[in-house]
Amino acid sequence: MKRRGLWGYEIVLFLILAISCISCISDTDTDTDTDTDTDACEGAMVIVFTTDLHGHLESLPYIASYVQGLRRNSEVILVDGGDCYQGTMISNYFYGKPMIEAMDLMGYDLICLGNHEFDWGKEHLNEIISETEPICCNVYEDGDLITRPWVIINKSNREFAFIGVLTPETRYIAKPSLVQDFKFEDPLTSIEMLEFEDPVIVAHLNDYESLIDRTSLILAGHKHDWVNIEMDNTTILRPGCYGEGFGVVKLDPDSGDWKADMVKLEYYGYGLYKGISTNGSEMILCPDPEISSIIDEYGSKLDSLSSQIIGYSNREMDTRESGESTVGDLVTDSMREFAGTDIALTNSRGLRAPIHEGNITYGSLFEVLPFGNNLIKLELKGADIRSLLEHSLVQDERGLKYGILQVSGLNFTYDPDRGDHDRVIDIYIGGAEVDPDEYYSVATNDFIYSGGDGFDFTNGKNAVDTGNKLLEIVIEYIKFNSPIDMDVEGRMLKI
Repeated sequence: MKRRGLWGYEIVLFLILAISCISCISDTDTDTDTDTDTDACEGAMVIVFTTDLHGHLESLPYIASYVQGLRRNSEVILVDGGDCYQGTMISNYFYGKPMIEAMDLMGYDLICLGNHEFDWGKEHLNEIISETEPICCNVYEDGDLITRPWVIINKSNREFAFIGVLTPETRYIAKPSLVQDFKFEDPLTSIEMLEFEDPVIVAHLNDYESLIDRTSLILAGHKHDWVNIEMDNTTILRPGCYGEGFGVVKLDPDSGDWKADMVKLEYYGYGLYKGISTNGSEMILCPDPEISSIIDEYGSKLDSLSSQIIGYSNREMDTRESGESTVGDLVTDSMREFAGTDIALTNSRGLRAPIHEGNITYGSLFEVLPFGNNLIKLELKGADIRSLLEHSLVQDERGLKYGILQVSGLNFTYDPDRGDHDRVIDIYIGGAEVDPDEYYSVATNDFIYSGGDGFDFTNGKNAVDTGNKLLEIVIEYIKFNSPIDMDVEGRMLKI
């Protein structure tokens, strides 16, 4: 009887929540005049901004519901800052098609080109450009822009110019062979050539400070942090990544100023999400059924593969750019064992997700290693190994510029307070201090081997592309060694 009573309570609670979401949005703080409340936005011109979704479809049905609620009484421009498609199994497997369909159905007005749009090669890049018409004013091929540089949108009896710009770092943070035919011009110079007065700049780059004299609003992407600041009368908004939230920018009709806020999303239960504004407003969001159906359609085609259990982890495993990580140890150990080399090296930024305690599925490992990189075997002198480690310790104003190399078969000590290219103190391989003139066998991935992130392997010899994917190598390692019970081992020590 108690069991039935509990079920009855849950059904009643679900119905109450469902009724509160009949209009898809229920504000729980409607007495506050906020930028995110649909009532407060009534009659206003509003920009809703997402960025760096990286194939994460799961929150789009809820963002779609929020946008639909705004559109009932407001003029809405829906914008994305780039890196939409690469990063999850459901999106990668179909080369971004689920994301393209969902974002088209949501009515995105414009999308900026991101660096990861180049990851699948020129053929798929051209398909993305053809289907989504992104904006970007500083990327050329054979002397011509590869996509439209800007777009004019008419809302609230005004014309708004949006200019897209992409980080020139794409030339080395993307796989060099995939971007060698493109020229990435200086963002500020490219924007100034267009001669717009106070455009909205959609900037897929980190260095937005150089653009503040050209605009009163920058919608920023690329770096996966949360930013909502004013700099010299310019509003700068960057609402995280992976669909974990979105930005809302309202135009004040009297002053003409932009008022920005951010909404973070979290699962509420019963198929609902809660949106929490940084100014304290909360709302309950239910999923848009049409966007959900796209996810279900593509997801059903992959269920048997993505849910396949590969092994088990006895603990949470992390990724990090600033030091040794358990995911980094797992991946490099897998590479070294497969290749039979002295050491293995891989870039921290190529490891995109943690591994949670419990069953390890194919789908979860795909999100750790979504880029399809091959394993490379070669020989390097000790001096060149030191140079690679030094490069991974180069710093800029944000910290480590490229992220520390994850390693196996190797231990090193470094001092972060020393200057660039002089931070490594000692290196040991197989328990012996590294001889700068001796060759060691190395396993790495084809991204950094080919010069990605500026790593230099050109002094290596006897290099072989094995053709084996890192993902498949890690899968076989986990199958053989499960359950996995890894902890950091002190492979890199900071003094």
